[in-house]
Amino acid sequence: MLLFSPSSTKFLHDNINTLINMLLLQPQLTATPLPFHSTRVKIFPIHRRHHHYHHCAISQPPPSATTSFSSANLIIKDDGPDDILSLQNRRYDFAPLLNFLSNDSNSNNNNNTDSLSPTSLDSTEFQLAESYRAVPAPLWHALLKSLCSSTSSINLAYAVVSWLQKHNLCFSYELLYSIIIHALGRNEKLYEAFLLSQRQVLTPLTYNALIGACARNGDLEKALNLMSRMRSDGFQPDFVNYSSIIKSLTRSNRIDSPVLQKLYAEIESDKIEADGHLLNDIILGFSKACDATRAMHFLAVAQGKGLSPKSGTLVAVILALGNSGRTVEAEALFEEIKENGLEPRTRAYNALLKGWKIGECKDYVERNGSDLIDIFIM
Repeated sequence: MLLFSPSSTKFLHDNINTLINMLLLQPQLTATPLPFHSTRVKIFPIHRRHHHYHHCAISQPPPSATTSFSSANLIIKDDGPDDILSLQNRRYDFAPLLNFLSNDSNSNNNNNTDSLSPTSLDSTEFQLAESYRAVPAPLWHALLKSLCSSTSSINLAYAVVSWLQKHNLCFSYELLYSIIIHALGRNEKLYEAFLLSQRQVLTPLTYNALIGACARNGDLEKALNLMSRMRSDGFQPDFVNYSSIIKSLTRSNRIDSPVLQKLYAEIESDKIEADGHLLNDIILGFSKACDATRAMHFLAVAQGKGLSPKSGTLVAVILALGNSGRTVEAEALFEEIKENGLEPRTRAYNALLKGWKIGECKDYVERNGSDLIDIFIM
């Protein structure tokens, strides 16, 4: 039971009407549904550098290629801070292309990137290629992600990349392949991601996507084997690879200190300078592994570089210290959070309470009673 001082009671009484009015007058947010056609991909225009295609209009595809594509129920949105202000209702109809590529004979021909040049193709395919020449790369990326969300359209996503490569309609095709692999990993299609990776020579970009897919799906052994293969191919793993693996271990609660120490030894061996994200993952990993000493060590390393771990990571360190009986250090870190302008929430107090003995808890409450009242009535 919380007891309020007379001054606190008076404040609530004097301001209760104001608080109620503030709550009642909050504006309501309404979501207006966007109309869409089943064979169109609706997007918000993207602010980008002034390439030659920025103001180009997309010509209509040839009539012979406009049959409906039943599985192209795609709405692709690229959100950004100024999208609503710059809304121009531009539409890119990918259905003719998807319908064209879904034909077995055309798909087989388009999978051969060494075939005839576009200028020697029949007029239907040539006009189809020209109609998509102005589409910016981010929209192709979004289309691939949408296609990879369904097992039935994975092969079509690969056919799109092959077709783009054949007609030179997009930059960095290894990025397109890595997008497909990444999307497959997010949709728990690791087997399909490996099948796709076997069609191409792996590059650092596609290696990263495949390692990330393994980590996301909790297959640590495959991820580590890929990193070894990456080194044997002459490529250097980067902090993204290690961060993906550590996050996977942390999420699955399979992390322990020896495994994390081994991973950090490999990081040092690869001469990778840990950035803020990787250091945050390492600190959180050691905290979850109940290795408070190493968690505090890497916290000091991060702070020495002027980096601040996430508040959730600091709470995990406090909890690890409390579970180890190191309540003095836990309380010091807690006070440091407050001094840096952060407002500890209930989770931080709970982490601290777990490490306290009854006498220590009583002493802290006597010193910081007002803070505790504030945190539990907010």
